[in-house]
Amino acid sequence: MADVYRSPVLRAKLATGFLFANVVVLLGWAWASYRLRGAWHLDDMAYNELAASFDRMRILYLVAYFPSGIVFLFWFRRVYDNVGALGGRSSATPTMAVGSWFIPFVNWFRPYQITKEIWVESAGDGDSDSDSDSGFIQLWWGLWLINLLGERFLGHGDLETEAQFVRYFTGFIVLNLVSLIAAALAMLVIRRITARQEAHAPATGAPQARVRRR
Repeated sequence: MADVYRSPVLRAKLATGFLFANVVVLLGWAWASYRLRGAWHLDDMAYNELAASFDRMRILYLVAYFPSGIVFLFWFRRVYDNVGALGGRSSATPTMAVGSWFIPFVNWFRPYQITKEIWVESAGDGDSDSDSDSGFIQLWWGLWLINLLGERFLGHGDLETEAQFVRYFTGFIVLNLVSLIAAALAMLVIRRITARQEAHAPATGAPQARVRRR
């Protein structure tokens, strides 16, 4: 862990900006899904138009999703790297913290543990409530897991009847909304952890040269 504090503000702004783009796209995708949900009885031309709109939103989501994930991980590494400089204790290296997002099964629980660790250890020894006020992290992670599980169980399946068609797109809309709320909560996680570290940085007692704002 680094012994020099490096401000995560710029990375936080970039990450929240990309996540906001995700929220906007998810709203559009949910609307396209809602319109397609009622398209079973439409003629081919009208159906194909709605399906094309749905596919365009899917592409826009992928365009927004992958960059936001990359920028989020850059921010995640920075704030975890700062834990030592703020006087906190860490259970892994920054590289291992980022890698936990990519290891099967481990990525169902370890990134949450590390995020909570960042929150608690960034508060300093004087904050006895740092663990009890982390409910927003639990909510974010719970919705993230629901979204991941939902994507696996929803599938595409056979859409041979109107009931199957409507059921599929209803589930898709629900998952879009869950993902949207999870993205909004991820923005909150970024903002609160960043603000916590910035507030605690001057109290480390380190010389100003050891607190880098970039």
